[in-house]
Amino acid sequence: MKIIESSYKNFGRTLLISTSFFELHITLDIGPRIIHFSKPGMENMFYNDLNHNSLGEKQNVYDDIIKLYGGHRLWMSPEIMPDCYYPDNKPVKYEIDNNKIIFTPGMEDYTNLQKTITLITNEDNIQIGHNITNFSSEEKEIASWGITMFDKGGTAIFPIPDREAGYLHNKNFSFWSYTKLNDERLGFGNNYITLHQDPSIPDNFKLGYNNEHGYAIYFNKGQAFVKKFDYIQNEIYPDGGCNFETYTCTFMLEIETLSPLKKISPNGSISHWETWHILESDPNLLHSEPELSDFINKNIKPIL
Repeated sequence: MKIIESSYKNFGRTLLISTSFFELHITLDIGPRIIHFSKPGMENMFYNDLNHNSLGEKQNVYDDIIKLYGGHRLWMSPEIMPDCYYPDNKPVKYEIDNNKIIFTPGMEDYTNLQKTITLITNEDNIQIGHNITNFSSEEKEIASWGITMFDKGGTAIFPIPDREAGYLHNKNFSFWSYTKLNDERLGFGNNYITLHQDPSIPDNFKLGYNNEHGYAIYFNKGQAFVKKFDYIQNEIYPDGGCNFETYTCTFMLEIETLSPLKKISPNGSISHWETWHILESDPNLLHSEPELSDFINKNIKPIL
């Protein structure tokens, strides 16, 4: 395993972490954003905004404006303005303790929240901790929210809940106002939901649901990115009960995970974890659900 300071495109200084299974760059001059993730020597799976475009209108309470950047970031839910849109344009401190690395940006001087990302690096996977501490004088009801922006042209796969619930429901979907339920990028199979990223379709799309199996996959560039996360039954999740959300537009696709929604007292914290794996894959397996199921049973289930 190698951990060294490096640089990446026009994102400035980064920490490069590489093993025989994966390589990633996480930004140090901004963020922190995990801006690159791939198999060694293969193409970046993540979307990068090299123009550093604005993510929204400037907020009067800030002296800066949030940028798109891309990659993986830590936000808080529910998505309210302006609290969610605090800029992450300043340098990040980091501390290495063996295979654990903690990345700490400055405290948010409007929300008085402190966000930290913790990486635990293993040979064939990486664990990502998303922690938010409330340093304000008031209680806040929030969830920790990990958002990963993937490059265009791929296909995301999400398992459908199959918990036996008798006469009660076991699937809880949320759709956003701009979402069309007949969107041609979306597919429901017997066991999996598929969502294609298609640059030719101008409409934005977002859904969330109770992903009780606790994983999602994005196929692109001859690779399969696997994200593992928790679902805690009987906890209250944001957006109508969603521990998982996905969004796509013309240039990228997001895979998002959320912690339960909690009331955080002053000096209290909330966190949740993801585990990432990346495998080589054949895009032809997406042509049928039996082939996809065979790939998942052979390659994904053993690492979950």
